Amino acid sequence: MTGERSIVPATDPVPLVWEAVEMLNDQPCFALRRDPARISYTVDAAIERFLDDLRIRHDAILSVLPDLTSRIYLAYRDDERSCDEIAALLGLSVSDVAQRLADAIFALIGLSGVVAGRRRAG
Repeated sequence: MTGERSIVPATDPVPLVWEAVEMLNDQPCFALRRDPARISYTVDAAIERFLDDLRIRHDAILSVLPDLTSRIYLAYRDDERSCDEIAALLGLSVSDVAQRLADAIFALIGLSGVVAGRRRAG
């Protein structure tokens, strides 16, 4: 990558990572760091915008999942509980907890329409 382009929009993480790597590898001449369009604050701001967008999309997806599925996912993610612990806590089978956890993860990574499986209400 060369210095003729400016910071990419915060929609794709790969160009952002390359911008950051170029900035860090520019030690010998500091040419990139002197380029007003590519200063480290600009790269940092682009990365922050990308992460903010991911957080917003993550929260939006969690809000439309069935309540039980969200609770299972949050217990797994935030409370670091195992499927066995969650199943015992909620009075469900381990396989049901694992399926709902998979549903949440697939929804979050955008594969909810690809995976065939039983659909749940609520």
